[in-house]
Formats: sequence, C-alpha cells, structure tokens
Amino acid sequence: MFVGFATFNFAQEINQAKFDMTSANLVKSLEAGEVTFFFSKSIDGAGVKNNIQYYTNYFSVNFDPMSGKTVLKLTKDDMAKMVISRFLMSCGINEVIVEGKTMTVQDFMAEYLR
Repeated sequence: MFVGFATFNFAQEINQAKFDMTSANLVKSLEAGEVTFFFSKSIDGAGVKNNIQYYTNYFSVNFDPMSGKTVLKLTKDDMAKMVISRFLMSCGINEVIVEGKTMTVQDFMAEYLR
C-alpha cells in the first residue's frame, strides 16, 4: 500500500501559471481588463483550447501552446476576475507564481481576484 501511495504522489505533476510582473502591475492589469501569464510547458494545449469555450461570457483567451503565453481580456462583468481561478483549475493549474512567490490557486484568488 505504501508503494502505491508513493507512486501516486510522484505521478502528480505540479502545473503552474506564472505572472511576469510585479504584484502592483498585476492588480493594475486586472483592473484594466487584460492580464498576461505563462502556463507550464506540461499543460495540455488541446485541453486549454477546449476549456476556453466555457468562459467566453467572462473573458476571451489568446493562448500560444508553444510558449504557454496566455492573454485574458476580461469582460466588464463583476464575476470575470473570480472566474479566472476556475479557468486555471480546469486547465490543470495547481500553483500560481507572482513575483517569485508560489501560492495555490485558492490563495491567488483570495489575494488578487476578489
């Protein structure tokens, strides 16, 4: 049983979304309605493109599977920022990096998306 559990833990991949900007610039970008980040190389591009269709009421997505660069253009809907966390999780993101600080998607939501 221990070997099975250990194998399961090693099989789980950490997928990240990295914001290459300061916290203050991230907040400004979110307020302006456009935010850019990079998905881990291990993220499935086909899965991201499939997930995009579920969030068109809140934002448009420009995703480059080669670089992982993702640009969200938010609608004026108050829920648009909140739904970003659902989009990240549906794409398999476990962690978010802002200014070198790694946090869970839930912590990212609490700190930047509310």
